[in-house]
Amino acid sequence: MTPPARDLHRAWSLRMSDPALAAQVAAPWAQEAGHAVLRAYVLWAAGDPDGALETLEQAEPDLRAAGEELWRARALGLRGDVLIGLGQPQEALDCFQAQLALAQEVGDLEMQGMAHNDTGVILIWNDPQRARQRFQLAYDLFATAPHEQANWGLAAFNLSVAYWELGERDLSDRYLAEAQERVRAARAWPYWAGVVSQRAQRLGEAGETALARQLFREADTLDMPPESRDHLRFFEAKTETLHGDAARGLALLEALRPWTLRRQDMLDDYLDVLARAQRRLGDPAAAYDTMRELLAAVQARHAREQATQLRRLEAQHRAEEAQRAVSHLSRLHQEAQSLNLRDELTGLSNRRGLLEWRQARPPGEVFTLAFLDIDRFKGINDRHGHQQGDEVIRTVAELLLGAARPGDLCARLGGDEFVFARWTADVAQVAAQMERVAEQCRAAPWPVGLHVSLSIGVAGGRGPTETQLDAADRQMYRAKQAGGARVYAAPGPDPVP
Repeated sequence: MTPPARDLHRAWSLRMSDPALAAQVAAPWAQEAGHAVLRAYVLWAAGDPDGALETLEQAEPDLRAAGEELWRARALGLRGDVLIGLGQPQEALDCFQAQLALAQEVGDLEMQGMAHNDTGVILIWNDPQRARQRFQLAYDLFATAPHEQANWGLAAFNLSVAYWELGERDLSDRYLAEAQERVRAARAWPYWAGVVSQRAQRLGEAGETALARQLFREADTLDMPPESRDHLRFFEAKTETLHGDAARGLALLEALRPWTLRRQDMLDDYLDVLARAQRRLGDPAAAYDTMRELLAAVQARHAREQATQLRRLEAQHRAEEAQRAVSHLSRLHQEAQSLNLRDELTGLSNRRGLLEWRQARPPGEVFTLAFLDIDRFKGINDRHGHQQGDEVIRTVAELLLGAARPGDLCARLGGDEFVFARWTADVAQVAAQMERVAEQCRAAPWPVGLHVSLSIGVAGGRGPTETQLDAADRQMYRAKQAGGARVYAAPGPDPVP
């Protein structure tokens, strides 16, 4: 494994236990494709879902180009987590399905397990039984990888929630205790905040508020990042507000007010708990104002989510438009290339097309050229007009095409000069073919007073195209000197020894 790959994977493993160290380890490799996924995780964990999505979208082409399939799987999972928070479960589910397929392709257990786990998070409130099945799949995968203690603990925690919803409280408590042990051992502090809050909530509901407070005090002694500590204090304030000392809960909430400025994703929950604390303390006016603030926050969040979705749709539309433009330009390029290789009047190849036809085969391969010239063509133009002259040229082109086999080339070099080329050493065969073309030309239904004939020279060999053209041209000139309307051929090339 290269140093960038090793360090970035290490930074990924440190992102929950020591985000500062993770950033330090990853810093030298900021230009690597996987670094953007780490940056997106940091933005999401800090409460900036829009920034996380934008970073992931920008990183996707680089991840594909670099063949970073594992980081693509991580990016898909992170994108799905962000979309869940933005209230877009179906889009998130699509991400997790794609993540699972990609993780299975590269054989990464972590991303396979996380895809199952996060799918269960979407299912939990509407179908806890199916959610439990997904959490169990994740749990079983992580159980085969002892280094995945953090995610193993997360799966245990979610199994606990699912069993609680299914009414199996003893089983739920057992999995919650296991989750607490594994998550703490792994120092996965974002998960730890959730585990502690769940235990405290259950203790509070059971009337054991003192034990819940003790749990928070013990958690507060651990060396965890500030963000995780703030989350724990919010859950402590919520537990006090709902089940214990509302005044203490209110004091904790007021101390956390600056936190909500950077954690807009937590603002709804914060204001809801604040209003409950104010009601419990007999201040309905303050609770009313807080609920109005909550309503405004919800409306603002929905507006942001709609704007984000609109921007993504617009970006998708622009990407599709760009792709259509690229396809159109590609077609135009192909058409331009085709035009560059073809004669405009007849549609036959031109001299460049002839050269490319020759270059498509090995230099030493034998081919035979016929060089055709319309006899006394200037007189045809002078007596019958250029329009009729163009019609003569088109008719000769059609006769050549009628004689062609697959792989042959018919070209107009300019004026009244044509070339017929075939990959063969049999000069006599091509000469006989040209005799038929010459006869068809003489017998064509020309207008009264118009007689059209061809002088044709044929030569074969292995030399360059221009050499072969000169040889065929010399034979054509002999036909002209003999009075035209005939085919002359040079001797065939020597056989290959």
